[in-house]
Amino acid sequence: MTRSLLGLLRISPTNEQLMSALLRLPPSAAKEELRRRATAALMSEVARSKVQNDPRTAAHVRPPVEVRRSEVSAAGAGLFLRCDAPAARPGDLLALYAGVYTPPVPSVTHAADGTSILIPQPALREDGAYVVNLEGGGYLCGAEHALRVKENATRGLCAGWAVAALANHPPRGTIPNVEAIVVDWGDTMSDAARKYVNPFTTYPWYQDEGVSVFVPPTVHSRGLVFLASRTIEPGEEVLFNYRLSTSSKLPSWYAAVPDEISWSTVDEARKARKDRKWDQDQDGDWGGGLLN
Repeated sequence: MTRSLLGLLRISPTNEQLMSALLRLPPSAAKEELRRRATAALMSEVARSKVQNDPRTAAHVRPPVEVRRSEVSAAGAGLFLRCDAPAARPGDLLALYAGVYTPPVPSVTHAADGTSILIPQPALREDGAYVVNLEGGGYLCGAEHALRVKENATRGLCAGWAVAALANHPPRGTIPNVEAIVVDWGDTMSDAARKYVNPFTTYPWYQDEGVSVFVPPTVHSRGLVFLASRTIEPGEEVLFNYRLSTSSKLPSWYAAVPDEISWSTVDEARKARKDRKWDQDQDGDWGGGLLN
């Protein structure tokens, strides 16, 4: 299937394809490398939070991005690569997406009388702002976290790593420079992620025969990280493709980004792949057959 046809069908690269392409690694190795980078950013966020945003003690864990007024018309706050930071290269981790995590509702066998019902948690904001659906199910709502980050920025405090929700959609004629990649925090980091970055929803997860069921602590938290998809120069604004659903009325400022933009990232990795050799039996193909 050609890239143009995939674009027409609005089929985007999978999380695994983008992760492998941006990190220039086969899937299994890319997953481990992403976990390593995400864990380092999370631990920096934990350290920053423990010193209560004191700029004097948080300087050693400064992230590569900062919050200031966006260059996108009428956008308000925006996310920028720090002017004193080195240029970001494709694959560099720039930010964590802080937000309340609602896992996908599990399958439940309905009672014979039909009284067993499931009610997924709805978006916390009617306009869906700051809500990101995750590949594999579930979603993050970063509305409260985004407000907190804005308040910290006005006070001159270090914004930290968990600021991805403030990245704006690229204006018409501009392409995004980051890709959002899902990270499963797993056994070792799930507790820290729930406390500092991706807490579980406190609303009922679903109802079963009229009884409210809440997310159990045994469920792993999941989140998003922003990886640079192209070179980002110091002082340049970080722009993220919102991928808003075309099934609802789109805001006037929204300009759809062709899926070919993301596919070009995967294609560039395919070209680089020709110069490297991996054990295909162990790592498999980057694109699950779509790269060939």
